[in-house]
Amino acid sequence: MLLIVTFLAGCANLQGVQNFARSYDKLAAYPELTHHFVDTYAREQPYLPTASDAVARETDQKRQAAQADLLKIHTIVGQYMGTLGKMAGDTTFQTHSADSAVSSAVQEHPELGMNALYLEALSRLSTLTARWAIAQLQVNAVRDMIRDGDDAFQTIVKGMKSVVRLYRKTAENEKKNFTNFYEVELMMIDPAQNRLLVSLARAHSLQQVRSYDQVIGQCQTLENNLEAMAAHHTFLAENSDAFRGAGAATSTTQLIHKASDTVGW
Repeated sequence: MLLIVTFLAGCANLQGVQNFARSYDKLAAYPELTHHFVDTYAREQPYLPTASDAVARETDQKRQAAQADLLKIHTIVGQYMGTLGKMAGDTTFQTHSADSAVSSAVQEHPELGMNALYLEALSRLSTLTARWAIAQLQVNAVRDMIRDGDDAFQTIVKGMKSVVRLYRKTAENEKKNFTNFYEVELMMIDPAQNRLLVSLARAHSLQQVRSYDQVIGQCQTLENNLEAMAAHHTFLAENSDAFRGAGAATSTTQLIHKASDTVGW
């Protein structure tokens, strides 16, 4: 509740919008997790059953082909958030060069949920960002950008959540394949005759499992952050009439009461 009070009080001078824009930093793990997802086959190939290798290689080719587009999603959201923060008066943001051509270069990848509808949302958000990129600090401009961008932003964040969920499930499946492989192989080794080999194998297995658990945890945190960002953006859009210039009176108290009744806040 204290965070909500701080957030809403800031809406008086657009500080709340600046705080929201800075939450983009909470998506910092997305590129690294994308690379981890794309490199799945290279890691798991030694542990895959022979019968599964052909399907895994085909999946790997699709992931490799989608990598650049998956990273562009992160870039487009960053351009939007950076421009929004800058318009709200945050001088810490670097100027983002927003170009609708970025989204037009993104290809469809239906197996990842990147269909025509999703690409349309990317294009709309990128075009909206380009339109406002040169705007100065204006309450009305910030309000209009948030309102116009909410539908596209929600679609994109929902898609990112689905992608990150796929990252997590892929890591969970890779962990399962790895542990199954080691369990079977260790059963075939006589520990009395191969104490060093068994010790090294168990140590390596423990290290790998910890690595998988770290990635799985990062994915879950990123999903949670995306969900929170979507809720914050919708809240800003629905309450944008409360935005005021610096020093103006606000309806913060009423907004706080409304927020306290909102599910999930």
